[in-house]
Amino acid sequence: MRRQLDPVSRWHKQNAGRDPPRFSTQVAAQCRAAVSVEIVMAYTERNYRTKKELRAAVEKGDVRVFQPGPFGPDVKDGVAYIEGPHYPEPHKWYASAMVVAGKIPQGAKVK
Repeated sequence: MRRQLDPVSRWHKQNAGRDPPRFSTQVAAQCRAAVSVEIVMAYTERNYRTKKELRAAVEKGDVRVFQPGPFGPDVKDGVAYIEGPHYPEPHKWYASAMVVAGKIPQGAKVK
């Protein structure tokens, strides 16, 4: 019975004496950029007690969001994760929403 070689061992057997291929620094930088994700945690201007209250407010009009402390106050355009109620109360709900110009636009989907 012949023993099967794993792909790495097979490469070394076929390419004896050669160095294994390496990523260039440019390829490595592109890979890091492709997988880096910025997570934005934010609060709404009004302290909503439930996610249901937040959804109702978004249906009626724009809801302004901000980042507390040294991270904000501005929230970049894109997906933001909202938490509530505000600190120092324990957070009881979390939501994600699309933010445009520092606001959740009227009619936006709040998950």
